[in-house]
Amino acid sequence: MDKVDFPRNIKQIGSIGSNKKIYIEDYVFTYLNEYANAPESSEKLALLVGNNIVIDGIETLFINGAIKGEFVKKENDINIFTDEFWIYAKMQIKEYFADCEIVGLMQSQPGYGLYLNMNYSNYFMNNFTYKHQVLFLLDPLEKMNCFYIWDDEQKDLIESTGYFIYYEQNENMHEYMINNPISKYKVKNTTQKGNIAENKKTEVRFVSEERTKRVFNEQKKLINMLISLAAVLFLICFVMGAGLMQNEDRITALEKDLSQVSYAYNNIMGQLRQDNAQSVFAAQQDVEQIVEPKATIINENMSTPTVTLIPDTGSISNNVYDEIDNMIDDDVNNNTITYEVKEGDTLGYISQRFYGDSSMVTHIMELNNIEESDMIYLGQVLTLPDKI
Repeated sequence: MDKVDFPRNIKQIGSIGSNKKIYIEDYVFTYLNEYANAPESSEKLALLVGNNIVIDGIETLFINGAIKGEFVKKENDINIFTDEFWIYAKMQIKEYFADCEIVGLMQSQPGYGLYLNMNYSNYFMNNFTYKHQVLFLLDPLEKMNCFYIWDDEQKDLIESTGYFIYYEQNENMHEYMINNPISKYKVKNTTQKGNIAENKKTEVRFVSEERTKRVFNEQKKLINMLISLAAVLFLICFVMGAGLMQNEDRITALEKDLSQVSYAYNNIMGQLRQDNAQSVFAAQQDVEQIVEPKATIINENMSTPTVTLIPDTGSISNNVYDEIDNMIDDDVNNNTITYEVKEGDTLGYISQRFYGDSSMVTHIMELNNIEESDMIYLGQVLTLPDKI
């Protein structure tokens, strides 16, 4: 990517940190949410594709494609990709996203919010080993989502504070959506007069009647609750007024009661405002046009940011994906574990991955007759000692 075509129309979600910026294209964001809402199963996986670059010294991830998990299986109570999926994903990337690499994983978990399941966390870290790769967590029932990113200091996944949704003509994702529809999408073909072969156009129209109806019902429910609350408050005030008129000695006690009612009313109104804000935000995500108050428009006259390209990591930046043509198995004899060296591995990284720190580098070298710590090569099979 010699030149960065920076998106002009963006919407910020949450607060943006200074260490990493994440941009996800609107077609991809919508497709993933609707895929997570599809009724076929409770949990779903999808592959995220895009590009990772450095802009003005800040690592920036652009997610402009997604491949739904066609082939998954249950293992340790979670869904994982099968070998058939990685072969399928390779074909899909070659057909639709040739200029992209694998940049992360989408996992949906209806009803569990943004809680990161330990089994999914381990699966992600074992199979998506590049630091720029992210885990996109979705709860379609609670309408919640977030990105988890790798943190070098904590040596673990942490929740990102925010990200951007950007809007552009994403023809590759558009074509993928047409050929891989979800039940809540409709594919509509329109033909202009004249030469049908030349003038045929295809468009994807998102069907949002059900969600719009649901939002209206929520707003109607909110209004009814407010009316009921107002009636209760009126009745309380009426009773209090009647008591005051009958017995002035009860004024002090009634003032205390009124204070308690006011406190409870403020708490209820705060909760109602929060619920209403969530409903409005859910509706806002369905709007196909850009929401101007939330959008940040990049000025065309701004100077082009300096770009530093990340070195090419291969055909596709994913260790699991690279193992399709050269699959290996870990040998487990008693308590001895073997590990095949992959591109970018160091003894320090291997020790950190299997033992939690770099204290086992010397023991790995002794067990494998390695004289220098940097004298390991791609494909070398190392025997890993027990933790001392």
